[in-house]
Amino acid sequence: MELDPRTFIFTTTLAAFVMMIVFSVQARSFPESIKGFKTWGFALLVATLASALIAARGFIPDLLSVVLGNGFLGLSISLMVAAISIFLDRPVPWKLLLICVVFIMLGMIYSLAPGQGQQIRTMFASTGNIVLLSVAAWVALSGRNVLKFQFGVYFVSICAGTSALVCFARLMTLLAGDEGYAGLLTESPMQRIYLATYSLNVLLVSIGFSIMGHEKLVESYQDLASHDELTGLYNRRRFTEAAEQEIQRAQRYERDISLILIDIDNFKAINDTYGHQAGDKVIKDIAEVMCQNFRETDLFGRYGGEEFIALLPETQLPDAAALSERMRGALIQRTVTFENKEITYTASFGVTHGQPGMPLDQLVGQADKALYHAKNSGRNRVEIFPVVVEVVS
Repeated sequence: MELDPRTFIFTTTLAAFVMMIVFSVQARSFPESIKGFKTWGFALLVATLASALIAARGFIPDLLSVVLGNGFLGLSISLMVAAISIFLDRPVPWKLLLICVVFIMLGMIYSLAPGQGQQIRTMFASTGNIVLLSVAAWVALSGRNVLKFQFGVYFVSICAGTSALVCFARLMTLLAGDEGYAGLLTESPMQRIYLATYSLNVLLVSIGFSIMGHEKLVESYQDLASHDELTGLYNRRRFTEAAEQEIQRAQRYERDISLILIDIDNFKAINDTYGHQAGDKVIKDIAEVMCQNFRETDLFGRYGGEEFIALLPETQLPDAAALSERMRGALIQRTVTFENKEITYTASFGVTHGQPGMPLDQLVGQADKALYHAKNSGRNRVEIFPVVVEVVS
């Protein structure tokens, strides 16, 4: 049993309506950081209306079925492009999208003029949709993370690109002189391929966008599990995992490695005097200084409370000490503003160098002894392990 074109279009209407409900629910369940799902849901609503209008061709005026139906179809694809752009934090190409939708609708109006017919209508619709679908594929691919495989992004771009190619093939078949073509509801092989591809891709591209959302949700959970919420730096657990791997690498290739412990001086007094929100701002400020001074190859994070830690691969002890001294000097010159009050603060540093086969906890223990000595020696100091204790006679 062969499916007639109107059945394909009805299937698209039903699929778009069901996916619209799914995306409306997802838009409510996803966190605010995952954007674009409301726009995609609205795009599916417009696609549902477009398919319903197109399927009713012959039963309702052509102004509704042809002009509004094709216009809504172009608008639905435009909204999908907007949703992808919003999701990927990219600017939405509104001008291009609007031009394509207007181009399609003007073409549809022109096709209803005396002496014009189905071929000119298909040429306008196919050309506009080719551009819109190509833009959708390009926006998805250009916004991908090149350092991480994102199945959803590739799936969406492949579906959109496939639809664009089918529209192009349909247009080329028409331009080549398909005498048997008599409009959208023509029961020809090319028309069946076009309608089947369109019906299937409405479902598939929506599934792909849903996968994009779930991949980002998993990534955000992983990020929360490995990063400190206040500073965005590695938390203690993630730092420890990464540092142990780096220490093994340094031992394998016999390379230098240094470790720095940093502790904010008199942090309890800051909290007691200005409040915990002020203390949080100080913690975020020192994290910013760390980001400005450490290299991309360095591992650093919040070790707990007001204490921070950094592991420096291929770094000798004098270089680690010099970096610590530079950071200590930078902190002296900084102020944190809270409720019109300027807060100054300092920090103490404990620095050590790893020996072959030395585990992370021993390395941290050495830096902690140096940090303890810095605290007991007046704070706002950089001390190096092994510490030299002055004996007063």
